[in-house]
Amino acid sequence: GEAVIEPITIAIATDDETWSTPVRVSSNTNPTNAIQPKVAAAPLQGGAVVVWSQGPTTGLDDELWAARADDTGAWSAAEALGAHVQTYDHEISIDGNGNIFVAWQEEGIDVWATRYASGSGWSAPARIDSGSTAANRWHRIAADDNGNAIAVWRRGDRVRANRYTAGTGWGTAADVVPTDMLNIDRLSLGMDAAGNAVATWLTGPQGGIMGPPGNTDVQAIQYTVGTGWNGLTPVASGGALLREHPNLLVDATGNGLA
Repeated sequence: GEAVIEPITIAIATDDETWSTPVRVSSNTNPTNAIQPKVAAAPLQGGAVVVWSQGPTTGLDDELWAARADDTGAWSAAEALGAHVQTYDHEISIDGNGNIFVAWQEEGIDVWATRYASGSGWSAPARIDSGSTAANRWHRIAADDNGNAIAVWRRGDRVRANRYTAGTGWGTAADVVPTDMLNIDRLSLGMDAAGNAVATWLTGPQGGIMGPPGNTDVQAIQYTVGTGWNGLTPVASGGALLREHPNLLVDATGNGLA
């Protein structure tokens, strides 16, 4: 029979609140499904990017693909970001100069990232954490107005992070908190214009998974430029409560809402 192709289609809303005609942005040469589209906008420059996962043109590995829209709403051709094994859980952020950061996991173990630089294109994918058999999950990435970015994720019973410094590149991944925490779940990350960040997550007996009521807490920690991660704080804790799906917003001046 004929192979099934699932296209990625997108529309853009303009300043006058009208929607463009939907445009297919995924490749039509790939004989397997395109899934998990993630979209980010460039509020200062205009335009947007969509990143998705789809099967390969050859072989068995999954591939990440991307398409970019300029400030007129015109979309680029789809571009493959690299062929990888079991690539999924990707996240996107755009810095103040319109550069794009994408982070994802491979085979549940390694954490990878790539960057689109305006005028230069996509960098080669770089492994930003590896060397452990513990499962990685809940990858999040955020960028500031100066071209720096932070990626966070769960590895086993720890929350880990790596920072991208403009002009230098990725640093060394490290634990955000140097102790194990039970059932880390639902990570969120926000960053202000200066590069200070806040991360939140669930932890506790249920870790956000449905079950009998338990002491499931929402934790938060701050990253300060020049200082690092500090100030682990329970945002909501105690009582026989099953807390789920915390979300986080951080504005340009560093105020946050969980």
